[in-house]
Amino acid sequence: MPIFTATAVAAVTAVAACSSGGSSDSSGDSKSPIKIMVISTLQSAAFGFPEAVDGAEAAAAKINAAGGVDGHQIEISSCNDQFDPNTASACAQKAVSEKLAGVVTGYTSYGNKILPVLAAAKIPFVGLIPATDTEWKSSLAFPFGAGSTGNFTGVTIKLYEQGCKKLGSIASVAAASIDTGKSVENAFKHLGGEVVYTATIPPTAADVSPQVAALVKSGAECVVTTIPPAVELSFIKAAYAAAPDMPIGLAGIDDEVAAKVGPAGKNIVKGDTAYPATSNELKPFVEALHAFNASAAVSSWSLNAYDGVEVIAQAAKGLDKVDAASITAALSKSTSVKVTGYPEPIDFSKPQPVKGLPRLFNPNVVVSHFDGKHFIAFPKPVNVLSALQAVRGTA
Repeated sequence: MPIFTATAVAAVTAVAACSSGGSSDSSGDSKSPIKIMVISTLQSAAFGFPEAVDGAEAAAAKINAAGGVDGHQIEISSCNDQFDPNTASACAQKAVSEKLAGVVTGYTSYGNKILPVLAAAKIPFVGLIPATDTEWKSSLAFPFGAGSTGNFTGVTIKLYEQGCKKLGSIASVAAASIDTGKSVENAFKHLGGEVVYTATIPPTAADVSPQVAALVKSGAECVVTTIPPAVELSFIKAAYAAAPDMPIGLAGIDDEVAAKVGPAGKNIVKGDTAYPATSNELKPFVEALHAFNASAAVSSWSLNAYDGVEVIAQAAKGLDKVDAASITAALSKSTSVKVTGYPEPIDFSKPQPVKGLPRLFNPNVVVSHFDGKHFIAFPKPVNVLSALQAVRGTA
């Protein structure tokens, strides 16, 4: 992955990585466009999800074809954060300089670098997946779900319910991943289980066999991994070879990726904010995405950007002045926001009472298992509110 030693270099690179559908700004004029930027890891040496731009563009195309938002057309631009914190910050600086109405994402690890920059212009960051205090506490953050901590807690609860009483926990070396891993471990202990193994794996690790061998030796009956997709696949295959029946809890992997691990896929249990790609709940999204681009990947990341654009459009409807500050204010008062693929509408006006997570609005996690071809959701979403309160305290 590109490594930048100076913020100025990153800024130049990020600007070059950004694309735009137009040059006009979201000034609030009567029929000016509503400009939204996708800041996401679209491509990097470690991983990338370019389909996030397709998701955002598909939502814009659908809304624009129906007349836009009170006559305002939506314009989408994008900026690849390159899985680099300095580049992510530079992308946010570009959003501010262009006076955009909002920012959405497929996936970024650097919401904590993006939000402080957006704060100067009151630009809302919609659909981020919080993993740090900055993301959980910013008034400009509008996450759809319980974040990485919530998704992995949901998986942990489901594994415990299915009979796992001895857990292995493996994180990446990134601070956010380690923090999420600790939350998983604390939640499992709260349920009554025992954590018998913990470890970290670098995101570009070529060999995961030492961690797998130690995991099996520990007597773990299941494992939850908070590691990036590239190394995740290697770990799943290696774990299956060593322990063919050990369930692996994770998040962020979709049908196409899970299928790459072959028979090892039967052990995957996934936590996510939304229903799986082939579910009835996602049909409107899939139809809109493929109407825009027939070859676009259906994934959590294209859905997240799609939903981000739709939610901003909902907030902008009926506003006298359509700009970032007005949209942020409207979102903060929204009590029933429909998000495609989610179990129920989200109330952005009333955070859930969990200490340290003042931007937690939706405690429901959709947990799925892989059947060899597709992820299939368990009958009921897992509500992680009580587990998070037990681990973190009540607000």
